[in-house]
Amino acid sequence: MKNLLISANTLGRGNEEVGKITIQKFFINLASRKDLPEVIFFYNTGVLLCIPSSPVIDELKVLKEAGVKLFACTTCIEFFKVEVASFIEKSTMDDFLNLLNGDCIVL
Repeated sequence: MKNLLISANTLGRGNEEVGKITIQKFFINLASRKDLPEVIFFYNTGVLLCIPSSPVIDELKVLKEAGVKLFACTTCIEFFKVEVASFIEKSTMDDFLNLLNGDCIVL
């Protein structure tokens, strides 16, 4: 599977409540697959999925244990004044740009 760039704590546009439900279902289903991405990079409100109280934190732990590299944008973390779970790496815009040079899907 390709690298994933997660730009929001919801999936899709429109109703925010439905978006939160669908992003949860996305990560629940992703964590149960065998064809996993190599990297997931969270930015903008996507970093809110990386905080310890996130509704998808258990699925992110499963993905990390399966070998998926999880990165959260440091600029976004600082902007939203949040702390991400200890197993998620804080990263830079250089990491983001390097992912864009590869095969990735933006959500």
